[in-house]
Amino acid sequence: MAVRLTDAEVRAHRVATHLGGTGVLDTGVQDTPPGGAAHLALAARGHATRGELVRRFLRYAGPTDRDGLAAWLALSPAAARRWWELADVVPVEVDGRRLFLHPDDLDAARAAPAARGVSLLPPYDPVLELGDRALLVPDPARRKQVWRATANPGVVLAAGAVAGTWRRRKGTITVTPFGRAPDRRALAAAAGEEVVVAES
Repeated sequence: MAVRLTDAEVRAHRVATHLGGTGVLDTGVQDTPPGGAAHLALAARGHATRGELVRRFLRYAGPTDRDGLAAWLALSPAAARRWWELADVVPVEVDGRRLFLHPDDLDAARAAPAARGVSLLPPYDPVLELGDRALLVPDPARRKQVWRATANPGVVLAAGAVAGTWRRRKGTITVTPFGRAPDRRALAAAAGEEVVVAES
């Protein structure tokens, strides 16, 4: 039976955890550029290293599923399934979807304090790039505004939820909210300067 997590628990867990480059390197993954393209190559540590990499991916990007792992590592579905089976996972239900966390992270997800306030995440922030896009931004039309073919905008977080996008043009930060805009003073405090709020 899947454990049910509230939206607040999911947002707080995602925002509160990190998978820094050092953590990735510690698992034995090496960045190798054959032919000029960046690829991830597993060092010689074998299955234990792969399982640890999946665990760390779940800690940072979870709750997620095998498809998220496959996209992150550019693995085939069959390879992602083999890697996934090397790590302990526990199913959780989020918005009616069956996703997964590592068992060590379940208590932290449940106990994480509710996210508060307003933050501006820069374009291509790892929280957005690794996360389950449908979980982060449920509305497909709004997902297209956040993840574009080129030149993604920054994202406004309000209480841990994606509440709009932002761009800097000619020295001015313009926020385009999804629905009701967060308080203008909170936006200005997060930006460290005055902002313009566009009509949504």
